[in-house]
Amino acid sequence: MFPDVDLDNNGQNDLTEPGKGKNWVIERWVAGVDKFLNKLRSLLGPNKLIVINTGSQDLPTASAVNGLYFENTGGLFNWDYDKNIMPQLHSRAAQPPIFTLNNKTDPSNPTSKGVGGSKNDFIYMRFGLARAMLFGQYFDLHTWESGEHYWTEYYDEFDLDVGYPTGNMYEVKRGIWVRFFDKGAVIANVNNTNTTVTDAELRSAPGYAGPYWRFQGGQDPAMNNGQQFNSLTLNGHSFTGYGNATIIVGDGVVLVKTPQTVVADMVIDNVRSATTAGSPAASFSGSWQQVCEEGGSQYYTLRCASWVDNSYGMHLTTDRSATATFRPKIGVSGPYEVFEWHGQPNSGDAATSVTYTITHTGGSANKTVNQRNNVGRWNSLGTYLFTAGSNAEVKILSAGASGTVVADAIKFVYQNGSGPEPDNDPPAPPQNVRIEN
Repeated sequence: MFPDVDLDNNGQNDLTEPGKGKNWVIERWVAGVDKFLNKLRSLLGPNKLIVINTGSQDLPTASAVNGLYFENTGGLFNWDYDKNIMPQLHSRAAQPPIFTLNNKTDPSNPTSKGVGGSKNDFIYMRFGLARAMLFGQYFDLHTWESGEHYWTEYYDEFDLDVGYPTGNMYEVKRGIWVRFFDKGAVIANVNNTNTTVTDAELRSAPGYAGPYWRFQGGQDPAMNNGQQFNSLTLNGHSFTGYGNATIIVGDGVVLVKTPQTVVADMVIDNVRSATTAGSPAASFSGSWQQVCEEGGSQYYTLRCASWVDNSYGMHLTTDRSATATFRPKIGVSGPYEVFEWHGQPNSGDAATSVTYTITHTGGSANKTVNQRNNVGRWNSLGTYLFTAGSNAEVKILSAGASGTVVADAIKFVYQNGSGPEPDNDPPAPPQNVRIEN
């Protein structure tokens, strides 16, 4: 709240004026917001959605507002409060209810301090996603490194289709909650200790329609291993966060009814901010220049700003010994189509023959790219087989090029079994064959 507020325009600070004060200001401020929202609803009519961010779990003018955007949420402060207030908010809101849980990683959280930034805190992400699914809410996540929502992250789970919920959430044991969907289920551990849940325990819940499987995913294959769900220990811990508050972070898992492989597109960028979770940003040898608007345009980026760490648009070089190496973390073996993206240097002298070397399961392949053409778009370099855990890579070589070489972004798109289907039928027995010595 601003230190000097004068809502009634009498020339005095309402916060210190006798007979008024902070509560008086809040009461009138909320009344003004309600008046505005009711007027907005009358102008838009009943068939438009209104979602607001109040900075709290308060829902003013419930009949006018479809829902709230819960910004910068993290772990749990009080699960009992959440599980009681969320259904109330949904029922009070204008229909259909539209609520979004926006998670932001916390630098104080011990699981958010791994190599590559807090985007790789899959436990934290799954916990937020599972809570949102339990309550029937949308979900997004941005990292503390991204500042004020400069970019958001994308995960394998976001590409799953579990259909519509078949009932409300249900507590199968202390702190373990499940909700079933047409094509799957979600489980959340809201305890601050590791807790095991079994398929036998799920069977006691109304709406069980298993068996269920963990999908096979590329970013966190240890959790999303494609195996039938029988038993799983979900993480749970607590830490001291902002304002010395004790924050609980549990874990979650999304299950499916049929075995399936889901691998989100992997982008390996020249900087960490635009690189997909689970994989490292490109590495460089030789002399390179990092640029944003002052050095070029049409580069791949989620945010390019001098005040945001790891947010440059692209790398440029004229050093003929320089290389840029893009190494994805391959969690699922199979065919991937490989794409490159290059921006345009302001110098206008982009190289016309740049070598891209793709190292794959079968060996390596060289592709030559004219970086003056097809700028600011994804350009296919072909489809190749990659093995999980292998040293797959795409290397950009400055050697042999003339002009400025651009290193920007490489994308790996899992083909999900596309291409020629394997022939699993045995051949027919041979006929009229005679074996001679």
